[in-house]
Amino acid sequence: MQAGILVATCVAASAAAIPQRKGSFFLSDSVNLHLTPGKRYPVLGLELFGNMLTILTIDDTPGMWPCMMPVEPYDIAISALPASWLFRVLPLNSDDFAGGSRARWGYREFVESADFRDRLVNSEEAEHRWFISKLEASEPVAGE
Repeated sequence: MQAGILVATCVAASAAAIPQRKGSFFLSDSVNLHLTPGKRYPVLGLELFGNMLTILTIDDTPGMWPCMMPVEPYDIAISALPASWLFRVLPLNSDDFAGGSRARWGYREFVESADFRDRLVNSEEAEHRWFISKLEASEPVAGE
């Protein structure tokens, strides 16, 4: 049986869709994101970063490289979380918390290790292979 994966449908390809929040994710409204409205993108994790919910996904950049994106340019239908996902609230005294991360949902490696998460979004080769293997082994979870 394949593992489940959340699916996010792009509803906006401009940074104008992302509310500006003090201290996080500053983009000019004129920035075009590498997204295609109407296209469905896989979600392999969620992170609460400050007061912003972000998703671990891909964009339209060649190579299927992981990226953390604010959730606002997407629509995610009411869905069950994948059975293999874990949830973690990050401790107040952790480096992650000091850096802005508050909580993570997703596969064990993404949730447990700040180093793994950082290497993943910084495009390290081993973590990229892990990411691709999760994409290849997944199918969308049921949504309403």
